Amino acid sequence: MRPYLFLLVTIVFDILGTTCLKLSHGFTILLPTIGVIIFDVLLYTSFGQVLKYFDMSTAYALWNALGIGLIAVVGLFLFHEPFNAVKVISLILITIGCVGLQLA
Repeated sequence: MRPYLFLLVTIVFDILGTTCLKLSHGFTILLPTIGVIIFDVLLYTSFGQVLKYFDMSTAYALWNALGIGLIAVVGLFLFHEPFNAVKVISLILITIGCVGLQLA
């Protein structure tokens, strides 16, 4: 259970950092820029803990696949980014690949 908690925390920090990155408009707005730095330091600190429990390839794939899916949802609702069938199918394929890595 603990490894998955670290993975969840890593994903949350990833989403927060990426959202701040979008809000910083290329690091031109101070507060979101500070958020990027803080959340990315926390992200990699947490991911370091994840790597104690998972193979590197599996950990990285799970982190990125789940992060990509959730960031796509944040982009859709917070930034009104387009969402279409190709994106949905692509996210499903990424998820299938991650499940396969976890089962390997």
